[in-house]
Amino acid sequence: MSIPEMKVKKLMALAKQFADIKLWEHIDSDALFALNNRADKQISYISVMGNLGEVFGLAVYHGEKGRLAYEKLIDLSNSGDVLDHFDIPFIQDALTIYFSSRNEADAADLRMIKQSGVVFSNKKMLPIFRTHTPGLYNWKIDEKEVEILISVLEDILELTEILKSRKHNLYNAGKYILFAKTENQWLSKEILVTKSPSVKTEPVKLESKSIPFALANKTMSGVWEMHYFYSNMPIRNKSERPFYGVICLIVDSSAGFIVSHAVASSFDQTEKQLSEILSGVIENGKIIPKEILYARTEIGIALEKTANDLGIVLRKTNNLPCIEDVIDSMNSKML
Repeated sequence: MSIPEMKVKKLMALAKQFADIKLWEHIDSDALFALNNRADKQISYISVMGNLGEVFGLAVYHGEKGRLAYEKLIDLSNSGDVLDHFDIPFIQDALTIYFSSRNEADAADLRMIKQSGVVFSNKKMLPIFRTHTPGLYNWKIDEKEVEILISVLEDILELTEILKSRKHNLYNAGKYILFAKTENQWLSKEILVTKSPSVKTEPVKLESKSIPFALANKTMSGVWEMHYFYSNMPIRNKSERPFYGVICLIVDSSAGFIVSHAVASSFDQTEKQLSEILSGVIENGKIIPKEILYARTEIGIALEKTANDLGIVLRKTNNLPCIEDVIDSMNSKML
């Protein structure tokens, strides 16, 4: 869907003004603040990126979905579990503006800049606009998202001096500062929000299917590690926008080799298939593991009946060294 030229020009002009004020020199990237968005009357939660001098731009976590995704990102980032960190790149739910060099922009980005007629003298600070959705490849913004960004940028430019003066007082323990304009005057207030569910929250229990009795006659030996995670290789199906497949992996903890793997389109689909994946591996193999180690609570819940039927011990742990090695190896090959 093409974006009207006037909106492209307006967005690009505002982006240039935002780059010129260098707000990132005054605000930390984790100092989120909130704005009432005129585009759809939802609240936008704003992060100004660039305080560390590495990535410059703006992230807009729009509405409750965006805010909850941001808090999940923080939850995962602060987790001491290495396996949690593998999820971080794939759960972003935000609109972003990155100011980057010309060689980081693709042809569509450069056409958008040219279409606007706005001149960026610093070729290392060209705006690149993206929409991020959990499990999907980041994508070009649409007209509605342009309107959301225009509202945010207009307000930030008016609020520049106020934001600079509030640099150390923008977010505090679940309370966000909401800036709102009343009769041409900017006022601020703290808003209470519903805390994001922890990544450790107990999931909904899934039904686990019974194992055929004949499988119980197989030899029990060894320990398996079981986990599922996003692949960092995007997959394109019939839809235009690629997605990240979810890989379910079973690894022999002693030998380090992959016992089995399966690919699904989402975490939800993977959870529904866990017991079938395990029973299929056991049915086609010669042994039944004595023990299965897992990190995700959902795995233990989904496999509970299967494990009980076969006498397999399920043990939750944050340490799956063989799985971590395989993921690292897969990711390095896909870069």
